[in-house]
Amino acid sequence: MTKYLFAGAGSPIGFIDFFDDILTVKEAKRRIFLKGSSGSGKSTLLKKINTALSAAGHGVEAFQCSNDINSWDGVCIPDIGISVVDATAPHSRDPQLPGGTDKIFDLAKYIDSAKIDDNKEELLKLFAHKKVLTNKAQALFAALGAIYDLPDLGLAPAHPLARRGFLSAITPDGLISNADEFFAGCDVVGIESPGEAGIGEFLAHKQAAAHAAGLATRAFYNPLAPSHIQHLLIPAENKAYATISGYLPYTAQVKEKIHLPEIPTIGRIFEKDDELFNAILENTIETMLDSRKLHMRIEEIYVDAVNFRNLDALTESVIAEIISSSE
Repeated sequence: MTKYLFAGAGSPIGFIDFFDDILTVKEAKRRIFLKGSSGSGKSTLLKKINTALSAAGHGVEAFQCSNDINSWDGVCIPDIGISVVDATAPHSRDPQLPGGTDKIFDLAKYIDSAKIDDNKEELLKLFAHKKVLTNKAQALFAALGAIYDLPDLGLAPAHPLARRGFLSAITPDGLISNADEFFAGCDVVGIESPGEAGIGEFLAHKQAAAHAAGLATRAFYNPLAPSHIQHLLIPAENKAYATISGYLPYTAQVKEKIHLPEIPTIGRIFEKDDELFNAILENTIETMLDSRKLHMRIEEIYVDAVNFRNLDALTESVIAEIISSSE
């Protein structure tokens, strides 16, 4: 079974990534870092790994790209301690234990550089235009955060008992939440509050209590207020606390509900703020969609330069590496 989530997402304070929490070097048997440009086949390779490992009966976590949910940033197979991630910008990573637990597979070597040079002028224009749109989208994200109006609790640092990530994101395809599917089979406590005020603080308290009891947690943050936990999972108890109000709520069945009292000075309390927020949100999504169209053209150029015969051979070797590491 494959469960979908995000290791990184756009936010009012920039791109936030928790790629280091996909699988730590201490708990991993093998971590594979993929290098290569857009269109070099990283996402395709990740999906083939998912197909192979799912068919073998393993549960797979698939990390979608928040700029294109059909593109993947990584996969993790927790039960055998394996992860494979796209280790390129904006979430560049290098091995902590190269030659041991960590290995690099470079897909760039399967690209015909002459074909890229033939399209140099167009590519440079595409990259420049995409940068303009990226900057515009970030300015719009910042405006959304100002209207969303939740207090800054400080970005959560790494913790030995916590794994961080996102179950929701603002994407070119709109507001996407994977919470309903991710928490399937869990006992879910729904948390609601006007303007989502107080939910982040409440869930941070629940997380601290779990850690004090020696329990591991998975905290999923709010992309509109990334210092706030949006959903919290305590795996040992098969229990989740899920936000059921706001723009990216959990909407499936809950075992019980907790309604937090309204805090008048916090949250979106005027209808005109919601109208402005929705207008800016629509503009943000349109800008991200325009940027993705440019990205797709960039990928078309690179895909045309890829030697897929050699890439297929690499895919087979990566899957073989994973299987041998899990034995």
